[in-house]
Amino acid sequence: MRILILGGYGVFGGRLAELLSDIAEIELIICGRDFSRAEAFCARYRGQARARPLALDRAEIVAGLRAQRPNLVVDASGPFQDYGTNRYRVISACIDAGIDYLDFADAADFVFGVPQFDAQAKDARIFILSGISSFPVLTAAVLREMAKTMDIVSVKGGIAPSPYAGIGLNVMRAVVGYAGAPVKLRRHGVQSHGIGLAESMRFTIAVPGRLPLRNIRFSLVDVPDLQVIPPEHPSMTDIWMGAGPVPEILHRTLNLLAKARARLRLSSLEPFSRLFYAVLNRMRFGEHRGGMFVSAYGTTDGQDAERSWHLLAEGDDGPYIPSMAIEAIIRKLLTGHSSGGRSTVRGPRP
Repeated sequence: MRILILGGYGVFGGRLAELLSDIAEIELIICGRDFSRAEAFCARYRGQARARPLALDRAEIVAGLRAQRPNLVVDASGPFQDYGTNRYRVISACIDAGIDYLDFADAADFVFGVPQFDAQAKDARIFILSGISSFPVLTAAVLREMAKTMDIVSVKGGIAPSPYAGIGLNVMRAVVGYAGAPVKLRRHGVQSHGIGLAESMRFTIAVPGRLPLRNIRFSLVDVPDLQVIPPEHPSMTDIWMGAGPVPEILHRTLNLLAKARARLRLSSLEPFSRLFYAVLNRMRFGEHRGGMFVSAYGTTDGQDAERSWHLLAEGDDGPYIPSMAIEAIIRKLLTGHSSGGRSTVRGPRP
């Protein structure tokens, strides 16, 4: 299997390549706009899987697919919020070329729109899967399990990365881009919106038998869960998802800027992305641990019910979690195949 990874030397693409390194049957094409970075990544790459560098801009994806003829494309680049009017350029190119497609998309509107390609993907006998990361894959899986014993009414969740995990520039651009902007979500049973990074709550992630994380401040983020999960649970009236980056002083600074942008109707804070990227990746102190939680409220047999799920990631384990779902799919592909286009909230097809 030949796998072309857009953004293959980045935070998510690079860790996916590491997770696949023990599979001798695959060839990884590590690509992006900067050939020197792709080349450097491949030079230090170790494993049974073969890896080679390629300079490829997503604007040239049609020519790239024609030249490389991959079996699978993984889009690990982004920010998906900034793909503009031709946001599905790579998906369309994959359908036309008959190539399977996966992505790490964290943009709610982007992922919500992918099911429009379901019929085309089936006709091409390929699959198009979007949003294959911690949000919404883990959230959706947890809520499917909870829904077996309760009618879910309200959901809150969050992810708390270790301060030592590192964050990519494209991720920072996405986060800073929606700070202070309206974020679509379901609230009080109707489609509504919150303000990105301007709404906050505190939560303690505590796995039984393990030392809990410190009580963490989480702020509203624009993730696919907010749009793609409620349709799967008819009883759901509210959903809220947050992120809890540390150190908290930087987190609170982002909160203040988000509130100022919303109140004063300022333009996007995205021009400050590089500044926040540099500061956040240098101010690393605190616990080298991260985690995630999903908390649901609802009813069971007419009685109020509450369920919560907690994930704890020690040391360097956390940064690999967003890439593990795509890793699992690729390993499954070596033994089987399906077709169609959708987000990942509905679980595997039979």
